[in-house]
Amino acid sequence: MAKDPQLLLVELGTYLQTSGVGTLGINLFLETMPGSPQTGTVIVHTGGFHQPGNPTRFPSFTVQHRNTRVNSGLATVKTIHGLLDNVWNVLPTITGRIVAASEPGASFNDANGHSVFPLNYNLVTTAP
Repeated sequence: MAKDPQLLLVELGTYLQTSGVGTLGINLFLETMPGSPQTGTVIVHTGGFHQPGNPTRFPSFTVQHRNTRVNSGLATVKTIHGLLDNVWNVLPTITGRIVAASEPGASFNDANGHSVFPLNYNLVTTAP
């Protein structure tokens, strides 16, 4: 459910893999991105807002894409953003609406000089 960060990550990873973004364990990762491959994507659970007594939950997550080329990195994050922004009930067991907290485009360089593009999202759900 939405209270289970690992389940949320697995369902997001499976959704992105099924949508052609990457392959889990090869170039699509959960929580931690290894040093290789140089081009890859990671999904990280970042907590989220919840007020006790309110049935609505707002788990949040970040997707970061690392790429050796800025143009192909930007194209990939635009694809990811299209799959995750303002979509309803795309996960198998966690229902709700995923909304972007930021637009794609921002990037920074990692220690090896590769571009990293962060995307931030919230899931609006009533799942327990």
